[in-house]
Amino acid sequence: MAAAGDRNKTRYLALTGQDGRASRLVSPVGRGRGGRRQCHGASDAGDLRSLPWRVGELLRYVRQNAPTVSLLAGIGAVLLACVMISVSGMRLPGEAEMARQIELEDSYLCEKFGMKEGTRPYWNCMLDLADLRKSHMALVASYEVP
Repeated sequence: MAAAGDRNKTRYLALTGQDGRASRLVSPVGRGRGGRRQCHGASDAGDLRSLPWRVGELLRYVRQNAPTVSLLAGIGAVLLACVMISVSGMRLPGEAEMARQIELEDSYLCEKFGMKEGTRPYWNCMLDLADLRKSHMALVASYEVP
């Protein structure tokens, strides 16, 4: 009986990290369904019972290496911000050319109706055409199959 008690004490010390070694889940290996070898906590639904131990180990690692983890998290945040900023300014290939062509056509149409560039009626005409194109795109999008 003393051997079983010593074994349990060893497992407890290893689980709590009090044995001087890195903490790890020490479990006896048994037989699962069908006679297969199976670790403690493993089941057919996945290894969910050992999840709290893994989270505990992760948190313990983060606490022990806080400066390194903080530095890596900061670098990751800066890189993510840079990527988000650069992606937000990107346009699809040809989209800038299409926008420039639409602007030229709108400008031509407003000038055709006698509105000189730079005047208030010209800019009102440009805004009205932009609204017209926007409502046309919304109408086309509403008829598209999702």
